[in-house]
Amino acid sequence: MEENKNALINLIPEAVDNAAKNLSGPITKSIGTTLDDIWYLVFGKISQNANMRKLKYASELQKFEEELKEKVSGIPEEKLVEPDMQIIGPILDASKYCIEKVDIRQMFSTLIESSLNIDYCEYVHPSYVEIIKQMSPLDARIFKIIMSVSRRPIISIEIQDLSGGLVPFCRNCSWITEYTIAQCTASFESLSRLGLIDIDRDAHYIHKTLYNPVRENPHFIKAQSECLSGLKVGEKIYFREQYIAINELTDSFYKVCINES
Repeated sequence: MEENKNALINLIPEAVDNAAKNLSGPITKSIGTTLDDIWYLVFGKISQNANMRKLKYASELQKFEEELKEKVSGIPEEKLVEPDMQIIGPILDASKYCIEKVDIRQMFSTLIESSLNIDYCEYVHPSYVEIIKQMSPLDARIFKIIMSVSRRPIISIEIQDLSGGLVPFCRNCSWITEYTIAQCTASFESLSRLGLIDIDRDAHYIHKTLYNPVRENPHFIKAQSECLSGLKVGEKIYFREQYIAINELTDSFYKVCINES
């Protein structure tokens, strides 16, 4: 069993190394280093920066390899399962573009770990690779914050005009203080598009005290003040109380891609 485990551990770094070699190796010697640099950087700006970028990439790739070894080594031998190439292959292919984005890279490594553990592999789905690929590091951090609490209240500030109509002023103010309302709103929309959360315009908590963390958030207080100072005669401020809902996909994705329990 020990030999099988070592072989399994070695399989992942080897696959990562091969991906790196395919990405960084010379495309053709006759064309020279410029094309190789462009290929390596994908979105690189100028050739003279390529070597520095390559060094940084190599360093992050080494960290990725070490993370994978540590995670796989921590799986009890009796819980190891054979790697599913429908999962491992796409992860390694996608991860080569995200090696330097720590939050995204760690989700990929945790997904690999989960796919090799009999306790979690049943929750792993190939589509999770595509979900991670479409997330930004900020999306990943905000998703962790969302999943760290049991209540997820949000308030949208709107302006009620003379006709009674409502005009949005500031959407999705939350309890999150680490990031601006604009940053959170962008990530909320991204996570909603990916199916990880849902914000129903008309769904709200019955108990008003659950919205206190939002009302006490300095970002909300500032937005409320700005709205009040800009009201025209006859206009009123309106608070639309809502909440972030999660689903089975949310729980499953969190369990196998983040798993901070």
